[in-house]
Amino acid sequence: MPMEMVPDFGSVTANRLFAQLGYAACAVCADIKPAVLFHVRGEANLTAWGHHGKAFINILGLHVHCLAGDRQNMALIFYRPGHLCEVLERSDSRAFLRGIGYPDGETHKGDLARLSRRYRSGSYPHEIGVFLGYPPHDVMGYIENNGQHWLACRYWKVYDDLEGAIDLFSRIDHCKKAAAAQLLQCVCPS
Repeated sequence: MPMEMVPDFGSVTANRLFAQLGYAACAVCADIKPAVLFHVRGEANLTAWGHHGKAFINILGLHVHCLAGDRQNMALIFYRPGHLCEVLERSDSRAFLRGIGYPDGETHKGDLARLSRRYRSGSYPHEIGVFLGYPPHDVMGYIENNGQHWLACRYWKVYDDLEGAIDLFSRIDHCKKAAAAQLLQCVCPS
């Protein structure tokens, strides 16, 4: 997103929260990943989210789903519906999700609702990785190996297709560097 499109939200907290979200979600905005998990923590940030959240998602062109929240923390998934649907409907993703109780034929919103229930149940739902664009074989590898014996570890732990993961990590890195440069240009214009 060109920096001239970034508004001043009128408070340092809101501007900082928008910058953090923009950086965290840059690979989603660039259609490299289908979704990102983002936590809004603390009273000031929650207030800023309450006042400006709709503007944030409109500017970034994303949708948001609240996985869980209370007075101190909100766990939000920011996503592009088309890309998320594409990932969730892939045969390997669907087979993995079906194996842990997600019904076939569910919409992405239904899948997100089920993920929210599992997230709120107290045990971490590792299938969230599929929603975030991690290959299902890596999510399964993580579960089967209790997070051990991975081939590489960057944005997630890789258990198979190291070459494909390294390529995706490189694309995400490039996107994050570009986003950081744009944010820096905003803060420190030449």
